[in-house]
Amino acid sequence: MSENPVRILAVDDNEEDFKILLRLFSKVRSRPYVLENALSLAAGLAELKRHRHDVYLVDYRLGPDSGLDFLREIP
Repeated sequence: MSENPVRILAVDDNEEDFKILLRLFSKVRSRPYVLENALSLAAGLAELKRHRHDVYLVDYRLGPDSGLDFLREIP
């Protein structure tokens, strides 16, 4: 029986940082995962409302917004 992948959303407006995450996660072999990126606070919050991800990695600085703004929106 195969495990369901862990669904991870990175909320980061810097695409280069996401590429680094992809390289780091490429070394994970213990469990399947899906790593996606939201490029803004608004996009991250939209994904949060869809309840599709298990883990959220949120950058502290999101352009004019903050990762803390994301945390404040979590019900």
